[in-house]
Amino acid sequence: MQLSDTITDLAKALSKLQAEIRGAERTEVNAQFSKAYSTIYDMWEAIREPIGKYGLSVVQEVTYKDKSVFLTAVLLHESGQWIKFDPLAMPVAKDGAHGIGSAITYARKYSISAILGICPGDDRDDDGNAAMAAEKKSKADITVAAPNCPQGMKLDNANTPKPPEEFVDRVELNALINAIGGDNKFMQSVLTHKKIDSLEKLPKKSFAESLKQIQEYQAYKQSQEKNGQDSSS
Repeated sequence: MQLSDTITDLAKALSKLQAEIRGAERTEVNAQFSKAYSTIYDMWEAIREPIGKYGLSVVQEVTYKDKSVFLTAVLLHESGQWIKFDPLAMPVAKDGAHGIGSAITYARKYSISAILGICPGDDRDDDGNAAMAAEKKSKADITVAAPNCPQGMKLDNANTPKPPEEFVDRVELNALINAIGGDNKFMQSVLTHKKIDSLEKLPKKSFAESLKQIQEYQAYKQSQEKNGQDSSS
């Protein structure tokens, strides 16, 4: 993830937007699963008014290479501030225009959902089904319901339950961004200290401690600046 020199106004606008938007409607039915789901149009309808109200916009650039679609999204603010997200790779398993279009639609939908925090009607999209190949389950990594193992938990070769690692959610991510306050150099130092390349990859279990450390540093920095001003006067 890359940021403009400051994102203070963008972060405030995004916070207000997320406080106002509601879940996207589910206007289509997935024939394979017989369940309703939200389309890319439903996603945009959920945010169309508030995103303009708070001066935000999203640009999604799509490229195609080696049978995969790569979507790069940029969140823009009317102030000129921006956040550029890492490319989202979506494999195209079905040859032809429909397979590529399906992968693009799937990527656009879940990109906008993740960036703005829109709750999709259903995680399974019929367009997405066309974009994904059927995957064979390997012996080394299978998803089963075993004795004393919760449904859907993965087992390794030693049959030891391995829960998937959880990362910070959108609300926690916004809290971290707001605490950093648009200081790009400070952002980079935080990422280096945590040994991650973006805040989205911060483990959920580290959120509270990380937020506290950031807030303490900002308070110390402000006190130092205040002391400097007092001594100069």
